[in-house]
Amino acid sequence: MDDNGAMGNDPDLLVAAQDYQKLARTHVNAGFREGVEEGKQEVTEKGFRRGFREGVQISLRWARLSGRLSRSEGSVSVRS
Repeated sequence: MDDNGAMGNDPDLLVAAQDYQKLARTHVNAGFREGVEEGKQEVTEKGFRRGFREGVQISLRWARLSGRLSRSEGSVSVRS
């Protein structure tokens, strides 16, 4: 670099700066993609847990209702 902070006409410094910019863009893009992927996984996991919990609750209610209906059907006598 010269006294003004510019790279001047040194081709090695120009190539190094271009390589650095390309590398920085690559890492920023990779970091963005990783962040998006982690976000998707987190949302999917939360959705699964919520759906599983709700499914279990509904299944338990249905099983209780089914048991009560079965019990009440057994206590009803059919007369001819």
